[in-house]
Amino acid sequence: RYDAIGLISNLPGTGGIVNPSAQREMMLSEMRRHEVLNPEAVIDSPSTAIAKVRVFVNPCDTKSDNLDVLIECSDECNATDLQDGYLMPTMLREYMLLDGKNRSSNDKTSASGELVAIPASFSTEEKLNPLRGVIIGGGKLLEPPKLGIRISKEWRHVMVVGSIAESINRRFFYQDGNRQQK
Repeated sequence: RYDAIGLISNLPGTGGIVNPSAQREMMLSEMRRHEVLNPEAVIDSPSTAIAKVRVFVNPCDTKSDNLDVLIECSDECNATDLQDGYLMPTMLREYMLLDGKNRSSNDKTSASGELVAIPASFSTEEKLNPLRGVIIGGGKLLEPPKLGIRISKEWRHVMVVGSIAESINRRFFYQDGNRQQK
């Protein structure tokens, strides 16, 4: 799963002011990095909103694959409707808590595009939520995901790790002509 905070533009007056928060500061620093003129006015415009952007990646996805992007209005933004909005180019990363500290990866996916409402038939909510949407195929994978296994300290013995590796290699393989490859 890769996440980011993104800027939704092109809203028909349904955007909103973003409350002072870490999300606001993240978006402002990103806008300054891209030399956006008057970023505070842009972020508080009724035609923009900030949103949580999320992409789920499968282990079999490869570089340059197109992915669906999930959008949800930030809790810090008082927008009323994201429909007909456009996600400005956004870079998504993997975030993780390691040794009690928040860590983030390099950019893993880029995303942008027009929002589409999530139909009620795909949601557990009874009616359409105007603060959520999807960008179909709007994400582009920058590098393939790496699959790894973490083994707790009490199981880190060469014999245990060796038998786990052998089991995985027996289970996951592909045929290359007449030969089995791991």
